[in-house]
Amino acid sequence: NVDGLLAALNAELENPPDRFCDPIMFTLMDEPVVLSSGHHFDRTTVLDERGKLRFQRCPMTRERLMPTAYPLLFLRREIVEFKVRRLDAVLAAAERCGEGESRRKLLGFARGLLRAVGGFHH
Repeated sequence: NVDGLLAALNAELENPPDRFCDPIMFTLMDEPVVLSSGHHFDRTTVLDERGKLRFQRCPMTRERLMPTAYPLLFLRREIVEFKVRRLDAVLAAAERCGEGESRRKLLGFARGLLRAVGGFHH
């Protein structure tokens, strides 16, 4: 059942492993960064549109922060791999489906996953 498969894949993406979640927004991170406190967050959570920190103190520890955030490339790679595994499962299911509405639904979902993976090269 394609709808059941899509629901299960959506549930996995909405409830990823804790280490992939932003601790403030509780969502799957796209660009994890680490602050001087040692805690990591998604870039959009802690940096404004100019790239400046939104906080002077760490939201987790309340300690004063250095005004920098460093990308966590190893964690981003793991998150991309998590998304790619789901993409591979969807594409394999679409291949087995043949033509029709089920395949169209799966490929639409795959397009969304591909956008979520973004342009990260690993």
